[in-house]
Amino acid sequence: MNKNTHELKPVDSTELKTIENSSEAYILNKTKTRSKWVVPLISSTLVLIGVGAVGGGLVAYKAWQIKKMGEEGAPPEMPTFVKLAEARPVSFRQNSSAVGTLIAPQWITLSNEVAGTVTHVNLSAGAVVKKGDVLLQLDTSIEVAQLQSAKAASKMAKSRFDRTQDAFKRAALTALELDEADSERAQAEAKVIELEAIINKKTLTAPFDARIGLSDTHLGQYIPSGTKIATLQGTENYLFVDFTLPQSVAHVVDVGQQVTLHSGPTTLTATITAMDSQTDKVTRNRMARAKIESTPPFMKPGDSVKVLIEYGPEVHAVAVPAESLRRTPTGSQVFVAEKDKEGALRAKQRTVQVIQTIGNDVALFSGVQIGESVVGSGSFKLMSGGLLQVASEAQAGEVQTDEVQTVTSTKS
Repeated sequence: MNKNTHELKPVDSTELKTIENSSEAYILNKTKTRSKWVVPLISSTLVLIGVGAVGGGLVAYKAWQIKKMGEEGAPPEMPTFVKLAEARPVSFRQNSSAVGTLIAPQWITLSNEVAGTVTHVNLSAGAVVKKGDVLLQLDTSIEVAQLQSAKAASKMAKSRFDRTQDAFKRAALTALELDEADSERAQAEAKVIELEAIINKKTLTAPFDARIGLSDTHLGQYIPSGTKIATLQGTENYLFVDFTLPQSVAHVVDVGQQVTLHSGPTTLTATITAMDSQTDKVTRNRMARAKIESTPPFMKPGDSVKVLIEYGPEVHAVAVPAESLRRTPTGSQVFVAEKDKEGALRAKQRTVQVIQTIGNDVALFSGVQIGESVVGSGSFKLMSGGLLQVASEAQAGEVQTDEVQTVTSTKS
């Protein structure tokens, strides 16, 4: 037999068992490896099938809804409840308003020129005094004594001058001696006048019939020169009102023109009596003054009033309620109610040119014709072409309330 031929050896039972165990282990490992990717694959497949089924169901349900809506037709158009107003003609003159201040024809702030101690006071707040009445007296005891001495010196100087003048006429004295006597006499008289002036300055009197304002001056009080003691307002039955006008308005306003004044519920008429000779170079306004005849008792100097002045030619325009105006970045608009082919009211947006506000209306220069119906309350929620329905009184109140709430929330 060839030596290279392998000789078959019998396998014992132990080796056979080892081989069988190895085969089983290999098969078991192979099975575990397959289960690691087979189970997730089956789970993912089931999830995709479920998602696809749900999506298909939703698509089918939506298609059924669309088909049903198409069979039922479009819902009816709901109208907007509004309040209409008719555009009417209006004629007016352009106007300008200002805040004016009332002033008395005569008034001063009483103050003292010289210092002194108060010895007499007649300054009752609100009291009316006559021209020349003594209002305040300062201590003049020293000045009175000096005045008496000055008068005596003046009398002596005058007597000396008279004697010197007689002697000069007889050529007994020289002209120089006469001039010296005359100078002494003049100085003595000037001293008397000076002291009398100081005494007068320490006596404060009313320069005109006036009403006294508040004062805080008392007997025995020392007041330095220039102290503000009280105000005096003239008692005339008329007042002036001072106010400013823009230069564009001042150029067309003349003296004698009337203006309207508003003070609370009271309306008065005043007449322009004067205008400043120049325009303020900073504000470009000019001061004007008007006279109010027979001023009501409750109006006092210093009060403020609203001044309304009309100017220029009369303007003819179209008036609509102020609530109908809508201001946007592109301009001012209103909604006009017009009938369509079926006779239904539709909102049509119009661009308008506003001139000015007149009470609760606005004057329009263009955009709306006289007699057209414009939307008042409720226009805030309209769009051009929207269906309209005129609201009843109760509904109009609700529309107005909704509009106020909407505006309030917008501001908030």
